[in-house]
Amino acid sequence: MKSQDRSISQEAIDRCADLPILDAEGSSKPFKSLYADSKNERHLIVFIRHFFCGHCQEYVRALAEFLPPSTLSSLALPAKLTVIGHGDASLIPTYIAQTSCPFAVYADPTRKLYDAQGMTSNLGMGDKDPDYIRRGFLKVLTTSFWGELMAGRKALSGGNWSQNGGEEILDGEGKLVWGRKMLNTRDHAEIKELKEVLGMHET
Repeated sequence: MKSQDRSISQEAIDRCADLPILDAEGSSKPFKSLYADSKNERHLIVFIRHFFCGHCQEYVRALAEFLPPSTLSSLALPAKLTVIGHGDASLIPTYIAQTSCPFAVYADPTRKLYDAQGMTSNLGMGDKDPDYIRRGFLKVLTTSFWGELMAGRKALSGGNWSQNGGEEILDGEGKLVWGRKMLNTRDHAEIKELKEVLGMHET
């Protein structure tokens, strides 16, 4: 059973450097390519659950609304956001369309990145309703089910249902600035917390 500790270590990030991620065409490149040679830019990397997870889809929509690329790039120390899922890479275009995601999306179908960082696996929902989920549970569940139905033969390729993700911020040298792991299926970092970590103080 994986640890329930939220923390992500630098050692875990270093283990991930050369592990592959896939783009929508199935082309592979190392994880470190997301941040290498960009010393003046931070990298917010969001690991979602399976590609049909309605909770994660709500989260990506919230990120698109409150942390769009234009806002992140205009910070004193610019940031770039990347989403990584663990389903079949061929589902990436559909995921982007369904969530109106303005960020780059990659896949880690082997879940090696998730395993290297000790991310949790469970189907618990926690005891708190996240602020980023603004639709009712039934609506979110229906959205997940409909997405799978529309995927047809690829309905079983969205990823492992129990695998949770997390969020981390790396600098251009791959140094961990901040990170946390999800402890349940609705445990993404709230947008307010991400803003604070990025230095976007409310006025």
